[in-house]
Amino acid sequence: MARVSKAVQDVTIAGITPAYTTPTADGISIQNDGNVWLHVKATGAETVVTIQVPGKSRDGLEITDPTVTVPATTGDKKFRLPHPSDANQGDGTTYVDFSVQAGVSVAALRLPR
Repeated sequence: MARVSKAVQDVTIAGITPAYTTPTADGISIQNDGNVWLHVKATGAETVVTIQVPGKSRDGLEITDPTVTVPATTGDKKFRLPHPSDANQGDGTTYVDFSVQAGVSVAALRLPR
């Protein structure tokens, strides 16, 4: 399976009902403008979410791929993606991988500026 592009949903003053999808074994890619956060839910096993960071930081320092652990069964985590200059691939998207896909759902959200 190929990496799947996940659309970012803008949160409005009226509120939204986020659209969740199950990630593929290859993960997801997200258009990251620096104001994107993820909501990951796990109804089965614990999953480790890894954000792939290509290269070095804006200061030229090596960066370890950040990870977030979402607990099993009723796990629920919300977290912001790193700055685009640190996390975006050459195509302008950020790659996010999941150690477990079954029972995992993810929404990509943005607060408009």
